[in-house]
Amino acid sequence: MRQILIARAMALVLVAAILALAWIEKNSALSQALRSGRPCLVWLALRHEPSQKAPALFLGIYQPARRTLDIVFFPAGTRLPGGQTLESAYGAARKAGSDGDDAARRMAETAGEHLSNLVPAWPNWSGLPLWVDDSPPFQDEPPLEARNWILRRTAGPRQCSELLRAVWRRHGAAGSWTRLDRFLLSSELHRLPSDNLRPAWLPPEAQAAQVLGRCLLPGPAAAPPAPHPTVEVLNASGRVGIASRAKNILRLNGADVMSVGNAGGPLNRTLVYDRTGGFENAAAVRRMLGCAQAQALTQVDLKRLVDVTVVLAEDCPLQ
Repeated sequence: MRQILIARAMALVLVAAILALAWIEKNSALSQALRSGRPCLVWLALRHEPSQKAPALFLGIYQPARRTLDIVFFPAGTRLPGGQTLESAYGAARKAGSDGDDAARRMAETAGEHLSNLVPAWPNWSGLPLWVDDSPPFQDEPPLEARNWILRRTAGPRQCSELLRAVWRRHGAAGSWTRLDRFLLSSELHRLPSDNLRPAWLPPEAQAAQVLGRCLLPGPAAAPPAPHPTVEVLNASGRVGIASRAKNILRLNGADVMSVGNAGGPLNRTLVYDRTGGFENAAAVRRMLGCAQAQALTQVDLKRLVDVTVVLAEDCPLQ
């Protein structure tokens, strides 16, 4: 008799689990996107002090099929049609009586309207709003700061709870994002490998459709890196000969080093820039370099005529 009761209880639990999954599939826009492989969008506004004229705005593009999160930074001075900037859109909303959250939402909506013009194949850029007032001060690369902010809040259960609180906070209109979607998204970000967070600057208008299109296209795997990426190496460490050592290491690992020189000024961290919109090339060159401290990001600049720029800082002790 006891075994029969246990079997019935287990069957009831199984049925309840199936019904719960069916309910989630029906009521969660994110769950449907995860199942179909469609990208999910998140607007992240980071502000480290109330006196900032406007928060730093980022668009997160999460691809469930390949489990990557592209983090695209929108400079406050980004020019929009009609001569307006994102900073002025935020300021106009504040002057009209909006609080910081509503003004940030208007800033994100304006950025989305701009993207609709740049990428006609993707007209809807609405996403989960995530506004944060206590981010640390930015250094030289805002996309990396946003990436590190997310990493710090997915490093463990306590840190993830901070992300959950930020995601669950109400920020005005959130479209079709329910609290269930917010919880599922937090869980997804918590499980992302750090190498799958890909920071980027907003590409120039001429390349926006192509570069952002790569982020939006579904697919189970990211594009492979170029077999022999072209590279320029710049020395920002103040140490003599480090760029030449990096050149030799990269060439031994298959990169085509086109030039070696000095950077415009010193940096406190080694950076590897993707210059064509293929983050995989920068990630591959970072691995070739063998410098664990180096960080990769995308900043499209076709005038440099290379796939990747390596800027060496003092934190990269090449032997």
